[in-house]
Amino acid sequence: MTVLLPAGNIKNIIMVMLKKVLDTSINLLWSAIYAVVIIFLFVFGENGILSVFLTAVLITALCFFLKDRDDKKRIKIRCIVFFFFLLFLAFNIYFRAGWDVYVLTGGAWDEIFTEKIWAEQLIKAYDYLNMNPNNILLYGYYTIFAKLCFLFERGPNFYYAMMILVNIFIYTFTSFFLYENVKKLAGSIYADIAWYIYVILIGTSGWYIVPYSDSLTLFIPSLCLYLYLAADSRFKYLPISFLTALGFYIKPQAGIFMIAMVIINLIHDFKWEAVKKNALPMLLSVVCIMTVALPVEYIKHDYFEPDKALGFTHYIMMGLNEDSMGSYAIEDVDFSMQYKTAKERRAGNIQLVMKRLETNDMARHLTNKLLLNFNDGNFYFGKEGYFYSYVSKDFLPSSGFLKNVFLDTGKYYPVLEQIRQTLYVAVLFLSLFSLKDSRKEVLLIKLSLIGLFLFQMIFEARSRYLFIYIPFFIVLACIGIKEIKELIVKLKERQAA
Repeated sequence: MTVLLPAGNIKNIIMVMLKKVLDTSINLLWSAIYAVVIIFLFVFGENGILSVFLTAVLITALCFFLKDRDDKKRIKIRCIVFFFFLLFLAFNIYFRAGWDVYVLTGGAWDEIFTEKIWAEQLIKAYDYLNMNPNNILLYGYYTIFAKLCFLFERGPNFYYAMMILVNIFIYTFTSFFLYENVKKLAGSIYADIAWYIYVILIGTSGWYIVPYSDSLTLFIPSLCLYLYLAADSRFKYLPISFLTALGFYIKPQAGIFMIAMVIINLIHDFKWEAVKKNALPMLLSVVCIMTVALPVEYIKHDYFEPDKALGFTHYIMMGLNEDSMGSYAIEDVDFSMQYKTAKERRAGNIQLVMKRLETNDMARHLTNKLLLNFNDGNFYFGKEGYFYSYVSKDFLPSSGFLKNVFLDTGKYYPVLEQIRQTLYVAVLFLSLFSLKDSRKEVLLIKLSLIGLFLFQMIFEARSRYLFIYIPFFIVLACIGIKEIKELIVKLKERQAA
């Protein structure tokens, strides 16, 4: 006797099967990509397998000794101590960055403090923004602080110090969001481990002294994940949409989270009833994105010259430069700027992209690019051209020693550099053990990191471009540690039986 299932049941079965296939595909793709990354870091990246393995074992061992305590007061006290640690450290090792930061902060200062529209730094800043309009919002951020200094009659050190103070708040709050995210997904023991890893890996990095896009957007992916996990309301997508749009116009990688979230929600919640129910939040989310996008696009087209902008095709072209291993290359900038219009530049870029795809040894190039992106637990600190424009005098007896430890020019910096590198590779290694976890929220993290990998391998390479997503790797590493602990406990129970 043949039993016919109702059409609705068949549809539901197909949707459930499709969801499982897509979930499994995301999990396997993420695992495959980052397994290759780890293998390449060991084989080509000169990372000691034994030191990384021992670090991973030591971190995992912590979960057997730490107590499962959900004490909100403790994490708040820790964050306050962390804040004052960063403040004390900044006072000791204070410097002002060169390269792009110097051009933009100097231009913003000149725009507010000088009446001469031909002021040198202002001209440089506007030339830079014409070529790199993605930094317009960042430039606006600098001018706000320059205006505050003008109002309160303060000098450039105060101007820069206030932006460092904002960075310290960002780094501190990000540590809190990370703790809460891991606590939600794995438990308070693993949240403690995550927080300490963050302090060593991110908190000891001198990037917080640099008021640039990497530090300024560090909190965005972690806060968005915090909102996604903490809020049950369908209106949680409004602040997430606004934050990712804001982040995208400061650091394009920040927008990856939004794309991943949309894909995950389509896989898990795509029903006509859900679409109707969420119509208003979706519409308001678009409005939130537009409140950021429209003013920035208006400024781009009315105050700057769109024909001078380096578009995404330029960065794909530069990402295929074998000589620079896909990183910044001045010859590629010169090549793009020889064209007078955006249309001509785009055509020239595409032509060179096709040529490089034909002539490059792509296996060698992609290996080099992968290592340049991922084999740096110090995230390119101190390596940008003309990195320091000014380094402070030693204000305190501790200043000289701390500069030797935390600045890349210091005598003891290589020791800290090696500690962070080993810890970073151990975090990547431990994250692979989260393979079994197919929860919607965990898949969102994994899909974000798949998007990050693709972004870094297609466009310009820089290890600091990974910086804002390092907390996501830490989350997965802690989930991996939990999986390892549960496996060890099961094996012990079997032996006891």
